[in-house]
Amino acid sequence: MTGRQDHRPPGAAVARARSGTWPLWVLGGFLVGFGLLSIMSIGVFVLAGAVVVLIAARALSPGRGVRSVFVGAALPFFWVVWLNRGGPGMRCWESENSMGCSELLNPLPFLFIGLALVLVGVWPHLARRLRGASSEKPTTDVARGGRP
Repeated sequence: MTGRQDHRPPGAAVARARSGTWPLWVLGGFLVGFGLLSIMSIGVFVLAGAVVVLIAARALSPGRGVRSVFVGAALPFFWVVWLNRGGPGMRCWESENSMGCSELLNPLPFLFIGLALVLVGVWPHLARRLRGASSEKPTTDVARGGRP
């Protein structure tokens, strides 16, 4: 024998190389979410960057990882939840050199939006896994003397 033979289908190496593009899809989704949250200031420029990243992800792996965009878009909403975790209402702070107050938003709407986006992105994988787990239950044939 001259060497190790590869028994994988011819497109497997290409598919394996392209499967590592999910971070691009997540980054594109993050930029979309951040662009929507900051639309009144820099959001238009962030959305333009999101379009570039998503076009690159689409060119590298067409149709694969599109659901990751939803998970990435949820990240800025979770960030807003974290920043407003003491809200809603006025919260004041004080340190040795300064003090100040800030109005915090209600974090619950942002939390629900983020959870909904993650659910949309992850649900097909979970449903496929749950369907696969339920179909793997051992079955017995009653006609052969097995228990149902």
